[in-house]
Amino acid sequence: MTEWITGKIIKVKNWTEKLFSIVLHAPIAPFIAGQFAKLRLNIHNVSIQRAYSYVNAPNNKNLEFYLVEAKSGKFSPILRALNPDENILITKYASGSFILNIIPECKNLWMISTGTAIGPREKIINTLYGRIPELIFNGQLENAINLKINPKDTHIMLCGNPNMIRDTYECLNKKYFMVKNYQTSPGHITSELYWK
Repeated sequence: MTEWITGKIIKVKNWTEKLFSIVLHAPIAPFIAGQFAKLRLNIHNVSIQRAYSYVNAPNNKNLEFYLVEAKSGKFSPILRALNPDENILITKYASGSFILNIIPECKNLWMISTGTAIGPREKIINTLYGRIPELIFNGQLENAINLKINPKDTHIMLCGNPNMIRDTYECLNKKYFMVKNYQTSPGHITSELYWK
């Protein structure tokens, strides 16, 4: 059973019209970079929760989460409107296996994301247009960063929209014969699904 604790909002930062982050303090258990927590609020007598990755380092007491506001969403607009000192529920224990210590040794680590997932993407955003699986399949992504995907020395971490994860996995499997990475069976692709 999930153990919930009360956190206190420290600040809400607005980055763009849709992107924002919330910073809170809460007495959570230690977590590993790459894991996520669930946040929960009672809205109109209905308990609503969503999973979000920690953006902060594990030793930082400022727990930060990046979010995209869905204008017709039930949760993100409420989160964006929170004020300092308001309470929010957070899971005491982090979840997820999107962590570096389960990745097999590799020369090149690709971190591919959509939405609020963090990654080095400025050059790609400014030069590429299209869905990630298509950009991989037609070679545009590799050409844009001048690095080839090679199953012998490459590992790929996928984070974001479940459709992107599924379609990118299928593309990598078809084009490069890459397979999913499991703790008991090492592979080339690590991913985390927050929702299906």
